[in-house]
Amino acid sequence: MLSYNTFENPQELLDCCQEPNPPGDGGDCCYDTWNTDLTKVTADWKKASAIATCKENEYNNAWSWYTMLKGWCSDWEQADDLADKICRALEIFIKHLDKVCLVTEKTNKAIEILFCMIRDLYLRVDCLKQDYDDLYKCINCLKSPELSGNGLKTCLDNYGAKLDAVIATRDDLIGKVVIALNLAFDLHDNICDDYGLKSELIYWRNIFHCEGCEEEEQGGNKGKKAGGYHNHDEGGEDNCELKPMITFPIDQDSYFIKLKDHRDDTKTRVYELKKELDKAKSKAAALQACKDSLTSAVQSLDPSGKCK
Repeated sequence: MLSYNTFENPQELLDCCQEPNPPGDGGDCCYDTWNTDLTKVTADWKKASAIATCKENEYNNAWSWYTMLKGWCSDWEQADDLADKICRALEIFIKHLDKVCLVTEKTNKAIEILFCMIRDLYLRVDCLKQDYDDLYKCINCLKSPELSGNGLKTCLDNYGAKLDAVIATRDDLIGKVVIALNLAFDLHDNICDDYGLKSELIYWRNIFHCEGCEEEEQGGNKGKKAGGYHNHDEGGEDNCELKPMITFPIDQDSYFIKLKDHRDDTKTRVYELKKELDKAKSKAAALQACKDSLTSAVQSLDPSGKCK
Protein backbone atom coordinates (compact mmCIF):
# COMPACT_ATOMS: atom_id res chain seq x y z
CA MET A 1 0.00 0.00 0.00
CA LEU A 2 1.19 3.52 -0.71
CA SER A 3 2.58 5.51 2.17
CA TYR A 4 3.73 9.06 2.59
CA ASN A 5 6.95 8.47 4.50
CA THR A 6 10.03 10.47 3.50
CA PHE A 7 12.51 8.55 1.38
CA GLU A 8 16.17 8.78 2.26
CA ASN A 9 17.10 8.17 -1.38
CA PRO A 10 15.04 10.29 -3.83
CA GLN A 11 15.99 7.86 -6.59
CA GLU A 12 13.59 5.37 -5.03
CA LEU A 13 10.71 7.59 -6.15
CA LEU A 14 11.42 6.44 -9.69
CA ASP A 15 11.52 2.76 -8.77
CA CYS A 16 7.77 2.11 -8.40
CA CYS A 17 8.06 -1.55 -9.25
CA GLN A 18 10.29 -4.19 -7.80
CA GLU A 19 11.14 -5.44 -11.29
CA PRO A 20 11.32 -3.56 -14.59
CA ASN A 21 8.58 -4.12 -17.12
CA PRO A 22 9.29 -6.79 -19.73
CA PRO A 23 10.28 -5.41 -23.13
CA GLY A 24 7.34 -4.57 -25.32
CA ASP A 25 4.82 -4.90 -22.47
CA GLY A 26 3.50 -1.38 -22.97
CA GLY A 27 2.35 -1.07 -19.33
CA ASP A 28 3.42 1.13 -16.46
CA CYS A 29 5.50 -0.26 -13.61
CA CYS A 30 3.33 1.47 -10.93
CA TYR A 31 -0.06 0.45 -12.31
CA ASP A 32 -0.23 -3.00 -10.71
CA THR A 33 1.04 -1.75 -7.36
CA TRP A 34 -1.43 1.14 -7.26
CA ASN A 35 -4.26 -1.10 -8.39
CA THR A 36 -3.49 -3.47 -5.52
CA ASP A 37 -3.31 -0.53 -3.13
CA LEU A 38 -6.63 0.77 -4.48
CA THR A 39 -8.30 -2.56 -3.79
CA LYS A 40 -7.01 -2.61 -0.21
CA VAL A 41 -7.79 1.08 0.39
CA THR A 42 -11.30 0.60 -0.98
CA ALA A 43 -11.89 -2.30 1.39
CA ASP A 44 -10.53 -0.27 4.31
CA TRP A 45 -12.66 2.72 3.29
CA LYS A 46 -15.82 0.59 3.17
CA LYS A 47 -15.01 -0.82 6.58
CA ALA A 48 -14.28 2.63 8.02
CA SER A 49 -17.45 4.05 6.44
CA ALA A 50 -19.51 1.22 7.92
CA ILE A 51 -17.95 1.81 11.34
CA ALA A 52 -18.60 5.56 11.03
CA THR A 53 -22.23 4.91 10.06
CA CYS A 54 -22.64 2.52 12.98
CA LYS A 55 -21.07 5.05 15.35
CA GLU A 56 -23.33 7.78 13.98
CA ASN A 57 -26.44 5.66 14.54
CA GLU A 58 -25.27 4.78 18.03
CA TYR A 59 -24.55 8.44 18.74
CA ASN A 60 -27.95 9.56 17.41
CA ASN A 61 -29.75 6.94 19.51
CA ALA A 62 -27.77 7.89 22.60
CA TRP A 63 -28.42 11.59 21.96
CA SER A 64 -32.16 10.98 21.53
CA TRP A 65 -32.25 8.99 24.76
CA TYR A 66 -30.25 11.68 26.57
CA THR A 67 -32.65 14.35 25.28
CA MET A 68 -35.60 12.37 26.63
CA LEU A 69 -33.91 11.86 30.00
CA LYS A 70 -32.95 15.53 30.16
CA GLY A 71 -36.54 16.60 29.45
CA TRP A 72 -37.89 14.08 31.97
CA CYS A 73 -35.50 15.32 34.66
CA SER A 74 -36.34 18.92 33.78
CA ASP A 75 -40.05 18.21 34.26
CA TRP A 76 -39.40 16.66 37.67
CA GLU A 77 -37.14 19.56 38.66
CA GLN A 78 -39.88 22.02 37.68
CA ALA A 79 -42.37 19.95 39.68
CA ASP A 80 -39.98 20.06 42.65
CA ASP A 81 -39.68 23.86 42.34
CA LEU A 82 -43.47 24.17 42.23
CA ALA A 83 -43.74 21.88 45.27
CA ASP A 84 -41.32 24.17 47.14
CA LYS A 85 -43.45 27.18 46.21
CA ILE A 86 -46.56 25.35 47.41
CA CYS A 87 -44.78 24.54 50.67
CA ARG A 88 -43.89 28.18 51.23
CA ALA A 89 -47.44 29.28 50.42
CA LEU A 90 -48.90 26.62 52.73
CA GLU A 91 -46.59 27.63 55.55
CA ILE A 92 -47.51 31.31 55.20
CA PHE A 93 -51.21 30.43 55.01
CA ILE A 94 -50.99 28.21 58.10
CA LYS A 95 -49.19 30.96 60.04
CA HIS A 96 -51.97 33.40 59.16
CA LEU A 97 -54.58 30.84 60.17
CA ASP A 98 -52.83 30.43 63.53
CA LYS A 99 -53.44 34.12 64.15
CA VAL A 100 -57.01 33.87 62.85
CA CYS A 101 -57.69 30.92 65.15
CA LEU A 102 -56.34 32.87 68.11
CA VAL A 103 -58.61 35.80 67.23
CA THR A 104 -61.69 33.62 66.68
CA GLU A 105 -61.08 31.81 69.96
CA LYS A 106 -60.90 35.10 71.85
CA THR A 107 -63.91 36.38 69.90
CA ASN A 108 -65.96 33.35 70.90
CA LYS A 109 -65.14 33.92 74.55
CA ALA A 110 -65.93 37.63 74.23
CA ILE A 111 -69.32 36.92 72.62
CA GLU A 112 -70.08 34.35 75.31
CA ILE A 113 -69.30 36.96 77.96
CA LEU A 114 -71.43 39.51 76.11
CA PHE A 115 -74.31 37.06 75.92
CA CYS A 116 -74.04 36.38 79.64
CA MET A 117 -73.97 40.11 80.40
CA ILE A 118 -77.05 40.74 78.23
CA ARG A 119 -78.87 37.82 79.79
CA ASP A 120 -78.00 39.10 83.25
CA LEU A 121 -79.16 42.59 82.22
CA TYR A 122 -82.58 41.38 81.16
CA LEU A 123 -82.90 39.20 84.25
CA ARG A 124 -82.38 42.34 86.33
CA VAL A 125 -84.83 44.21 84.12
CA ASP A 126 -87.38 41.45 84.74
CA CYS A 127 -86.79 41.81 88.47
CA LEU A 128 -87.27 45.58 88.19
CA LYS A 129 -90.46 45.01 86.23
CA GLN A 130 -91.73 42.67 88.93
CA ASP A 131 -90.88 45.20 91.65
CA TYR A 132 -92.51 47.94 89.59
CA ASP A 133 -95.70 45.95 89.17
CA ASP A 134 -95.79 45.13 92.89
CA LEU A 135 -95.27 48.79 93.79
CA TYR A 136 -97.98 49.90 91.42
CA LYS A 137 -100.41 47.36 92.90
CA CYS A 138 -99.63 48.55 96.40
CA ILE A 139 -100.30 52.16 95.45
CA ASN A 140 -103.59 51.21 93.88
CA CYS A 141 -104.57 49.13 96.91
CA LEU A 142 -103.79 51.91 99.38
CA LYS A 143 -105.99 54.38 97.52
CA SER A 144 -104.11 57.21 99.16
CA PRO A 145 -104.75 60.64 97.65
CA GLU A 146 -101.15 61.59 98.28
CA LEU A 147 -99.84 58.58 96.39
CA SER A 148 -102.46 58.78 93.69
CA GLY A 149 -101.54 62.33 92.82
CA ASN A 150 -100.36 63.31 89.42
CA GLY A 151 -96.73 63.84 90.46
CA LEU A 152 -95.75 60.42 91.81
CA LYS A 153 -98.02 58.41 89.57
CA THR A 154 -96.85 60.29 86.49
CA CYS A 155 -93.25 59.56 87.41
CA LEU A 156 -94.05 55.88 87.88
CA ASP A 157 -95.90 55.76 84.58
CA ASN A 158 -92.93 57.27 82.76
CA TYR A 159 -90.58 54.83 84.47
CA GLY A 160 -92.83 51.92 83.50
CA ALA A 161 -92.92 53.06 79.88
CA LYS A 162 -89.12 53.20 79.76
CA LEU A 163 -88.95 49.79 81.41
CA ASP A 164 -91.32 48.32 78.84
CA ALA A 165 -89.22 49.84 76.05
CA VAL A 166 -86.10 48.13 77.39
CA ILE A 167 -87.94 44.82 77.72
CA ALA A 168 -89.21 45.14 74.14
CA THR A 169 -85.60 45.09 72.84
CA ARG A 170 -84.82 41.79 74.56
CA ASP A 171 -85.96 39.32 71.92
CA ASP A 172 -84.34 41.16 69.02
CA LEU A 173 -81.05 41.82 70.82
CA ILE A 174 -80.65 38.33 72.26
CA GLY A 175 -81.55 36.81 68.88
CA LYS A 176 -78.80 38.80 67.17
CA VAL A 177 -76.28 37.89 69.85
CA VAL A 178 -77.16 34.21 69.42
CA ILE A 179 -76.70 34.51 65.64
CA ALA A 180 -73.33 36.21 66.16
CA LEU A 181 -72.33 33.46 68.60
CA ASN A 182 -73.30 30.72 66.12
CA LEU A 183 -71.40 32.42 63.31
CA ALA A 184 -68.34 32.85 65.50
CA PHE A 185 -68.36 29.18 66.52
CA ASP A 186 -68.91 28.06 62.92
CA LEU A 187 -66.05 30.24 61.72
CA HIS A 188 -63.73 28.87 64.38
CA ASP A 189 -64.77 25.27 63.71
CA ASN A 190 -64.44 25.56 59.92
CA ILE A 191 -60.95 27.02 60.22
CA CYS A 192 -59.43 25.70 63.42
CA ASP A 193 -61.26 22.46 64.24
CA ASP A 194 -59.91 18.96 63.58
CA TYR A 195 -61.77 18.92 60.27
CA GLY A 196 -61.20 22.60 59.51
CA LEU A 197 -59.20 24.41 56.86
CA LYS A 198 -56.06 24.61 58.96
CA SER A 199 -56.06 20.85 59.55
CA GLU A 200 -56.42 20.17 55.83
CA LEU A 201 -53.56 22.51 54.98
CA ILE A 202 -51.37 20.82 57.58
CA TYR A 203 -52.30 17.46 56.05
CA TRP A 204 -51.19 18.60 52.59
CA ARG A 205 -48.06 20.17 54.03
CA ASN A 206 -47.22 16.78 55.49
CA ILE A 207 -47.82 15.15 52.11
CA PHE A 208 -45.31 17.51 50.52
CA HIS A 209 -42.90 16.90 53.43
CA CYS A 210 -42.09 20.58 53.46
CA GLU A 211 -38.59 21.36 54.68
CA GLY A 212 -38.40 22.66 58.22
CA CYS A 213 -42.01 21.70 59.00
CA GLU A 214 -42.86 19.24 61.73
CA GLU A 215 -45.12 16.39 60.73
CA GLU A 216 -48.55 16.94 62.28
CA GLU A 217 -51.80 15.05 62.11
CA GLN A 218 -55.05 16.49 63.34
CA GLY A 219 -58.58 15.25 63.73
CA GLY A 220 -60.10 13.59 60.70
CA ASN A 221 -56.72 13.41 58.97
CA LYS A 222 -55.26 11.06 61.54
CA GLY A 223 -54.41 7.72 60.07
CA LYS A 224 -54.28 8.97 56.49
CA LYS A 225 -51.18 8.07 54.52
CA ALA A 226 -49.38 11.02 53.06
CA GLY A 227 -49.17 10.67 49.32
CA GLY A 228 -49.50 7.95 46.74
CA TYR A 229 -52.34 5.69 45.70
CA HIS A 230 -53.12 2.80 48.02
CA ASN A 231 -55.30 -0.05 46.93
CA HIS A 232 -56.47 -2.58 49.50
CA ASP A 233 -57.66 -6.11 49.08
CA GLU A 234 -60.35 -7.73 51.20
CA GLY A 235 -57.84 -8.39 53.95
CA GLY A 236 -56.99 -4.70 54.17
CA GLU A 237 -53.41 -5.15 52.94
CA ASP A 238 -51.77 -2.96 50.32
CA ASN A 239 -51.43 -4.66 46.95
CA CYS A 240 -50.63 -1.63 44.80
CA GLU A 241 -47.92 -2.24 42.21
CA LEU A 242 -47.80 1.20 40.58
CA LYS A 243 -44.24 2.28 39.77
CA PRO A 244 -42.55 4.64 40.15
CA MET A 245 -44.16 5.92 43.36
CA ILE A 246 -42.76 9.43 43.59
CA THR A 247 -42.62 10.91 47.09
CA PHE A 248 -41.97 14.43 48.31
CA PRO A 249 -39.60 16.15 48.45
CA ILE A 250 -38.88 15.08 44.88
CA ASP A 251 -35.18 15.97 44.99
CA GLN A 252 -34.72 13.36 47.74
CA ASP A 253 -36.77 10.62 46.07
CA SER A 254 -34.75 7.51 45.16
CA TYR A 255 -36.31 7.27 41.69
CA PHE A 256 -35.46 10.89 40.89
CA ILE A 257 -31.89 10.45 42.14
CA LYS A 258 -31.42 7.35 39.97
CA LEU A 259 -32.97 9.20 37.02
CA LYS A 260 -30.48 12.06 37.37
CA ASP A 261 -27.57 9.62 37.67
CA HIS A 262 -28.76 7.82 34.55
CA ARG A 263 -29.03 11.16 32.73
CA ASP A 264 -25.49 12.15 33.74
CA ASP A 265 -24.10 8.74 32.74
CA THR A 266 -25.87 8.98 29.38
CA LYS A 267 -24.46 12.48 28.88
CA THR A 268 -20.94 11.18 29.50
CA ARG A 269 -21.57 8.31 27.09
CA VAL A 270 -22.83 10.77 24.44
CA TYR A 271 -19.62 12.80 24.70
CA GLU A 272 -17.53 9.64 24.38
CA LEU A 273 -19.54 8.51 21.35
CA LYS A 274 -19.10 11.97 19.80
CA LYS A 275 -15.32 11.63 20.06
CA GLU A 276 -15.44 8.13 18.62
CA LEU A 277 -17.72 9.33 15.80
CA ASP A 278 -15.43 12.23 14.93
CA LYS A 279 -12.45 9.89 14.90
CA ALA A 280 -14.28 7.35 12.72
CA LYS A 281 -15.41 10.07 10.29
CA SER A 282 -11.89 11.47 10.08
CA LYS A 283 -10.51 8.04 9.29
CA ALA A 284 -13.21 7.41 6.69
CA ALA A 285 -12.58 10.83 5.13
CA ALA A 286 -8.82 10.18 4.96
CA LEU A 287 -9.38 6.81 3.32
CA GLN A 288 -11.89 8.42 0.95
CA ALA A 289 -9.28 10.97 -0.11
CA CYS A 290 -6.66 8.24 -0.53
CA LYS A 291 -9.10 6.12 -2.55
CA ASP A 292 -9.99 9.04 -4.79
CA SER A 293 -6.32 9.81 -5.40
CA LEU A 294 -5.50 6.19 -6.20
CA THR A 295 -8.55 5.93 -8.46
CA SER A 296 -7.41 8.95 -10.44
CA ALA A 297 -3.85 7.62 -10.63
CA VAL A 298 -4.94 4.14 -11.73
CA GLN A 299 -7.30 5.57 -14.34
CA SER A 300 -4.51 7.73 -15.74
CA LEU A 301 -2.23 4.69 -16.08
CA ASP A 302 -4.85 2.24 -17.30
CA PRO A 303 -3.16 0.24 -20.15
CA SER A 304 -6.46 -0.15 -21.95
CA GLY A 305 -6.58 3.58 -22.49
CA LYS A 306 -3.14 3.70 -24.08
CA CYS A 307 -4.05 1.39 -26.93
CA LYS A 308 -6.85 3.60 -28.22
